Amino acid sequence: MTTPLPPDLSRLQTLELYLDLQLQAVRDRIAALTPATLSTPATSWRLQHIRGAPGHLAVLHTEHCHIIARAQPSLPRLGEREARLALDEPGVEPCGGCTPERTLRDARGTPR
Repeated sequence: MTTPLPPDLSRLQTLELYLDLQLQAVRDRIAALTPATLSTPATSWRLQHIRGAPGHLAVLHTEHCHIIARAQPSLPRLGEREARLALDEPGVEPCGGCTPERTLRDARGTPR
């Protein structure tokens, strides 16, 4: 059963802020309790070429990406520098599943 929400904007905004803070606290706690073995940092990346895809020529993945693991296990591996350069190329998009741009940012501490 849901509790009725406050009728006025001010209290709704206060409630929204409170819930955002609570959600962030939960996410921080989950991250703190997640074993390090589940989040192995990427040391190489893979570039998947897409044939016939309008506007996209390739998708960059981390080496651990589940999307390409079975479909294309033989894709060549790229180092950090090559992966950064690939993302700067037009038509190369980061994978939405493994988010290689985040691992590249974490590897250097700054965004590409």
